[in-house]
Amino acid sequence: MMANGQRYLVTGASGFLGEVVTRLLASRGESVVGLYRQNPVDIPGAVMLQADLADGEGTRKLLDDVRPHVIIHTAAQTNVGYSQSHPDEAKRDIIDATHQLTDSAMDVDPSIVFVHVSTDQVYDGVPRNGAAPYDLSHSVRPLSVYGQMKLDAEDFARRFDQHAIVRTALIYGPKGTHRGSFLEWLADGIARGDRMELFIDEIRTPIFVEDLAHALIALGETRPRTCYLAGGPDRLSRYEMGLRVARLLRADPSCVVAANLSETKTPAPRPAD
Repeated sequence: MMANGQRYLVTGASGFLGEVVTRLLASRGESVVGLYRQNPVDIPGAVMLQADLADGEGTRKLLDDVRPHVIIHTAAQTNVGYSQSHPDEAKRDIIDATHQLTDSAMDVDPSIVFVHVSTDQVYDGVPRNGAAPYDLSHSVRPLSVYGQMKLDAEDFARRFDQHAIVRTALIYGPKGTHRGSFLEWLADGIARGDRMELFIDEIRTPIFVEDLAHALIALGETRPRTCYLAGGPDRLSRYEMGLRVARLLRADPSCVVAANLSETKTPAPRPAD
């Protein structure tokens, strides 16, 4: 695909999803600036800058220097359990960072296309409600601190006339420079023969990271003004995912052990379906 002449800013460019988005844009020859906070990463064709988005003054100066046409905001605290036990840190990374980023972007150019990555954790996933698979007609009801903060952060994206809010399902794919996904943890454990207790009653529609990255880039080109739900084609329990990985690795599937989310105390409440 040919470059389209737009300037892109990708936040969280050293993260699992953000790195893939930045690499795809750079491979197309787009003008792209990737932001990271702690973990530098080298992406040929991209300008990589360190930034703390919660720092309003620094973020305002950065946006004034870069002057992007499209912002793809993937940066956030993504550990649901950690967010539950460290709400102040989660607020800084999810709420405050998005607030300062959108304030700065609106000041610089309110016509920016803002593509905001949210989460399926904004839904309660209670099977008795019969909601899954979800669509935009269903009410949001986060169970966790993480889900509520991601939902609150969506409002900042709506300030832009041209915005896309993407509530994404469980993301999987090969490990990036610094960050991996549930798939990496799963495959490594199965390869070692570890006992992998996986829930049979936690259902997800996992989405491949490159598919999601392509979708985010495409949304930045379409001048959107709405919310989207992004999931893969398969409806799988965590246990079923484990069995598939074991088969692909030709590993002993007996290490994949069925467990029940409904009977397990987790660091944060988790939607079942």
